[in-house]
Amino acid sequence: MFPTNVGILRKWTNYVYGWQQRYFEVENGSLLYYKSENEKIFGSRGSITIRCVWELFWEEGEMKMYKRNLEIDGLVQDPLKATHLVKVHKRVWPTAQRESLFWSHTRRFNEHRDADALDLFLVCNHSCVRPDVPLKQSSNVRVGLTVAMICQTKPVEDLTRNDVSCRIIYVSRVDPGGWVPVAGLRMIYKREYPKFLRGFTEYVVKNTRSTPLIL
Repeated sequence: MFPTNVGILRKWTNYVYGWQQRYFEVENGSLLYYKSENEKIFGSRGSITIRCVWELFWEEGEMKMYKRNLEIDGLVQDPLKATHLVKVHKRVWPTAQRESLFWSHTRRFNEHRDADALDLFLVCNHSCVRPDVPLKQSSNVRVGLTVAMICQTKPVEDLTRNDVSCRIIYVSRVDPGGWVPVAGLRMIYKREYPKFLRGFTEYVVKNTRSTPLIL
């Protein structure tokens, strides 16, 4: 036996009147529709035979469960079906070893430098994927990143190494490779960002200490 249901549906009529509301009833596997409930006495405007009708009987968030009243060879059947949307997060332990693979590009933009600066350089680093460069260890997590730095040099007559200074504007967007708790993420960037800038500064000083100035 099919359930009896009533309601309102929108039916396409013609190009003059477009979509119009129609009253309908579902009974014994047939959908009967009328211009309005009061016009039932004049008979239906049309009918549609329905088979395998599923009825929603439980819903919670994205989970929906349907039932269907069905009788086969005199035996009552109670088939059920469910639909559920699941969002999967790859949880990554905050202390897991990270590594990155990225390209770096440097470009000079003196036309945008500040009035008291000698020059302006833009440095951009962006992560990439290469099948010929695997992870050093299978347990590591490959980090996705986009980093941009703007560096300006202070102008001084007869510059020496002691006179050279740079302004650095550091911007980064980092994908940790999975879901990380907010508290853990904050703990990481408060520790790692200063660590990176210190390491970057030490690297520059170490590799340029004994070289002549080229500005």
